[in-house]
Amino acid sequence: MSYPKLAQLVQKLATSTEYGAIDWARTEKPNYFQASLAEYSVRIALTNPARGDYLLQILDPFGDTVEEVTDDQLVQLLPNATAIMKDLYDVARRKVMGVEDALDAILKQLDDEMPF
Repeated sequence: MSYPKLAQLVQKLATSTEYGAIDWARTEKPNYFQASLAEYSVRIALTNPARGDYLLQILDPFGDTVEEVTDDQLVQLLPNATAIMKDLYDVARRKVMGVEDALDAILKQLDDEMPF
């Protein structure tokens, strides 16, 4: 397994996602979010919410898993792998779920209904 390249991929995905350069989408699995890049797709998943375990998968055009890595597997090369993958997952989830739109709509309604 090419852990150095996977560590680099996780870092670049996190940065690109933070800057809004990647469009994440829902998948058929709960807690899994997917983005299409080149002819491949990547998935970020929270596989064990109680423990905070994260998984990154690379899928080929047919949906088969080409490679996958967990935060625990990357910790030797990337000591903060869990934090990076958590941030990646959280930002991808917020984008997919439309959190900012929901907050804007709720805040607007509350502002409109304020008597003062």
